[in-house]
Amino acid sequence: FNSLEGRRLTLSHCTVATRLTRYATLLPHFETGNPYAVAGPLRDGVYTVTALSPDYSTLWYVRARHLASGTISGGKCRTQAVFELEAEVEEDEVISNHHVVIPGDVTEGLKVVARYLGLRVVKGGA
Repeated sequence: FNSLEGRRLTLSHCTVATRLTRYATLLPHFETGNPYAVAGPLRDGVYTVTALSPDYSTLWYVRARHLASGTISGGKCRTQAVFELEAEVEEDEVISNHHVVIPGDVTEGLKVVARYLGLRVVKGGA
């Protein structure tokens, strides 16, 4: 993640699945010098932000509302997204630097998958 301030989480990635965006565009991938990276603003709505711990033992999640996204500022990956989390989260609660952003509230499904895989589940802000 890029930053966490109370209930505001900013994430970025060098590409994005076009099904998540309102529209998509191609921009240079400045980190590698490759000519293209897919970028675009996310669709508005509720998302579930989730991550696995580096040792694959714990699944962390939090529900969030999309506030802004797209290429918001330079020097970061092309698709940046700002979310308002449903609860305040401390930085040490965020168990990974890599997150999956899923449209909608899929927390019940995540709990089922975690139980099936034997993962401990931690809700952000709990």
